[in-house]
Amino acid sequence: MVSTGRLLGLAERGWHRDIGSGGEAFEFSRWLGQGKVAHVHIAPGLTTGLINADKAQTLVRLVLEHYSVDAGARLSALDPVVVGEFIRVMEQLCA
Repeated sequence: MVSTGRLLGLAERGWHRDIGSGGEAFEFSRWLGQGKVAHVHIAPGLTTGLINADKAQTLVRLVLEHYSVDAGARLSALDPVVVGEFIRVMEQLCA
């Protein structure tokens, strides 16, 4: 379980809250560079205007997506500082 406050704090670290047409957010995403984006999926999700009503969230899954034209690119090609920051943020989120 993750507090809503910790999730909202991701925005201060370069993460984007992906808000759907109904004002609900079930995902946060961040560009990692090298054609890769990280997505954190949450449940039950956050509702715009009712943020305090959702006190705890479950991290459903973490997805690393590859958008680069270079199909042979590897995660190991990412800047080690970016990877370290990503791991640190995930550890703090789950602490």
